[in-house]
Amino acid sequence: VNYLFEKLGVLRIPVGSKSIEEVLELGDSINAVDVIEGEEEIEVYFPYEQLGKIEESGAEEIYKPLLPVKLNTRQEEEDVIALMELIDDHEDVQQLFSNIDFQYI
Repeated sequence: VNYLFEKLGVLRIPVGSKSIEEVLELGDSINAVDVIEGEEEIEVYFPYEQLGKIEESGAEEIYKPLLPVKLNTRQEEEDVIALMELIDDHEDVQQLFSNIDFQYI
């Protein structure tokens, strides 16, 4: 299922800790592919190969879904989260990624 995800680096910056100009300048310096501003943080996505060159702390590797899937109800989302928690609790699982675009939770 690896083909459903893009391996990227992400840097999460708390809103208000940097100006948007500083964030965009940082994004430009690391060849950012996407910048998403949320309520609490700004996520700067960049090519995985740049991960070792990031001087900011907190940069990490992620697998961003190429085709996000939206579920129809809150109950479906809760069921998926319950299943993901069961899988994540298994001793052989190191990381768990999903292409679910949660809208209700």
